[in-house]
Amino acid sequence: MLPKGVGLSLLQKPGSTPEVNKFLAPFSLLFNHSTELYGLEGVIFSEASYDGRISFKPSELLLPETTEIIQFRFGADDENNKNSLANTPLMLLRADVKGMPNNYAYFTLPLTPHALNVFGNNLSALTGIADASEVKSRLSAEYEVDNLGEYLNVRLRLHTQTGNENVIDVKYKVAGEVKGRDILLWPNFISKKWNRYFMYNEIPHNDIKFQASPFIGDINDQHFRIVLNDKNEPLYLAKDGKLQDLNNPDYISSLLVENNQKVSDNPYKYEIYESNQPFKGIKFSYGKSDNLCGFVIIRYDKLNKIKELPKDMTNEMQNLAKARLGIDFGSTNSSVAYWSDRDNEVKGMTLKNRRISLLASDNKNNDERPAVEDEVFFFQNDEIKTNAIKSVLAIHDFKRLSNPSNLTQEQLLEKEIIGGFPCFEKNLPIETSDNTKHTLKFNRAGIAELKYNMKWSSNPLEKGHKKAYLSSLMLHIYAQLFEEGHEPTSLKWSYPSSMVGDILNQYRGIYDSLSEISPIVESKRLLVYPPDIQGNTNGDENTWAGSNTGSSWGGVSETSENTVNTWGDSGNNWEALLLLLRPLRPILLEDGEIKNLLNQRVLLKLK
Repeated sequence: MLPKGVGLSLLQKPGSTPEVNKFLAPFSLLFNHSTELYGLEGVIFSEASYDGRISFKPSELLLPETTEIIQFRFGADDENNKNSLANTPLMLLRADVKGMPNNYAYFTLPLTPHALNVFGNNLSALTGIADASEVKSRLSAEYEVDNLGEYLNVRLRLHTQTGNENVIDVKYKVAGEVKGRDILLWPNFISKKWNRYFMYNEIPHNDIKFQASPFIGDINDQHFRIVLNDKNEPLYLAKDGKLQDLNNPDYISSLLVENNQKVSDNPYKYEIYESNQPFKGIKFSYGKSDNLCGFVIIRYDKLNKIKELPKDMTNEMQNLAKARLGIDFGSTNSSVAYWSDRDNEVKGMTLKNRRISLLASDNKNNDERPAVEDEVFFFQNDEIKTNAIKSVLAIHDFKRLSNPSNLTQEQLLEKEIIGGFPCFEKNLPIETSDNTKHTLKFNRAGIAELKYNMKWSSNPLEKGHKKAYLSSLMLHIYAQLFEEGHEPTSLKWSYPSSMVGDILNQYRGIYDSLSEISPIVESKRLLVYPPDIQGNTNGDENTWAGSNTGSSWGGVSETSENTVNTWGDSGNNWEALLLLLRPLRPILLEDGEIKNLLNQRVLLKLK
């Protein structure tokens, strides 16, 4: 008789031997038996090859029976719909509920990291979420509740190309359930030409009860496999409240916002990660981070057929056209437009919602309820036209900010993401307001602040807020242009003629720093063309290259505030767009080619 919990059936092929690994020495030499198999994207072979197959033993695929699995609770519609995971960006294990036909429960995957790489991008076929005719293996489960507790009965049917089958049964205890919390990704695509990915996590890796620890995949790997360490464990980005050293120059990550002791009395927990490699999945644990409770894997859509899934653009050859930006930062609104070298025209943009919600729906209706924490402290899910972007910055509680380099408060607050996010949201839970800030009151996080009316402030902290606003806004702009097939190559910025002295030089430093924001791999450094503050007209590319005054828009007298009002209120966006692009005139008129690119109406407006 096999030891309790082994649960292995015989191979279907006559004369085969069961997989046995429960006997200890010296009996292991006599009674244990292992079958060496090889897997490639869920297709199982009996022979090795040079095509990237991963060797494994069937006993190495499921987590030990001592593992406690975590359940995810969603709405009643999901629990009564067998196909509810079809459009979900997170790979979970769907289980039948014992004694309740057509009822389903959802759990972490009880697969080892090695197994996750063996099945790779066809995990959805293994779990029955999607079809893949070449993958015959299946992972199924039944959820049962009795007087002793909650259990998950898992069966792995492992099919080889030669027709053999291994069946492995394991019974797991259920540790508990996660509900009402979310994990968000930004942007909604991955590409070999993009290297800044962000995660907002409401189940911090060092929380008291449940922990979610993200890990990455190698985008340069043909199959985008999990990056493993020498112990065959994923490279988790953080542990015990600290960023982990990934010991590889190709993998760079940051823990930007922390869950730490300074905010332990705040009931709302969140953390924000950045990685130069896309997030591949998340390890869940319970009680302490070493108590593994299974994994979830993020689904990326190569065919771009399911809008809820992030796009896998790793195989696309993206030839990005040049985009020449014009930016106006105003006291109330900010405006952005660009000249497209590909389309030979001036364009505005809509900054789309590029968030991916892993555990909930991001279709939040702010007409029905005020914005919540994840809508304010992360990239916004409201879409906004770039002729009317609110000049408002949502800032994190300073105690939450990660500061491993011991930066000063001013230095820390000027960083993109760390220093906050441009706030596009409507229906905010505003408690009080003054001339420079709105105070918000959230049900969970408590008090938070929005900074506004920043333009004319000379306060050193406000300089940091202005830089954080423009830097984080640039990430929105880069993502939108990237999807439209463009890459920013130059930037011109406006200022009102009444702005002089130290504050003007301050803005010059802020805009110059935006050349460091680019998330595009091997991009050329963004050329920032500032105003000629000293009245220099020598045509140097670091000046207005031809402007003969210090006023805004290359010589016109309108203030930036008037420009903002034109963008936001008049409805004559075409006129305003042309006005915004006037700082680009010296670039656009290079070699007189503007005559071949623009119609007469546009040409007259830019002159």
